[in-house]
Amino acid sequence: MVRACAAVLIALVLLTGCFPDYFPRHHLRVELSPMDMAGHWHLGRESARMLKRYHIPASTADSWIDFSSDGHCGLHNFVDDDQVLSGKATWKLDEEPDQGWGTRSTTVLHIMLQTAERSDTISLYFTRRHHRYVLWQYHGDSDDREYIEYESI
Repeated sequence: MVRACAAVLIALVLLTGCFPDYFPRHHLRVELSPMDMAGHWHLGRESARMLKRYHIPASTADSWIDFSSDGHCGLHNFVDDDQVLSGKATWKLDEEPDQGWGTRSTTVLHIMLQTAERSDTISLYFTRRHHRYVLWQYHGDSDDREYIEYESI
């Protein structure tokens, strides 16, 4: 009996290291510098498949964000819910109180897009998959648990 309990305990300890990859927390608090954020982030493969079901034209090769460490970014066929946006924008990281029962805060990325027609602030959150950060937002109703995700290259 003791051996069986020890084996189960060891298996659980080993599996908990895998949980973030298979059951990611979708509201992380991250410590990223502007240099860490800089780079090319593209639409995730699963997100492109999901958006195709909603007839939103987006692909992993053609939907991306380029972040500069100076707080500027470029959007190319960036998907925000059911809109596809392109243009120059600015970005900043901010802390937001947890929306649940806890007291922990989460990191949110705000992208401020200014066009002749309108001004928008898009909010993205962080999760981690396979030891890499992923930017995400809900697509449609949050209860549907469908995410638009952008991954760093």
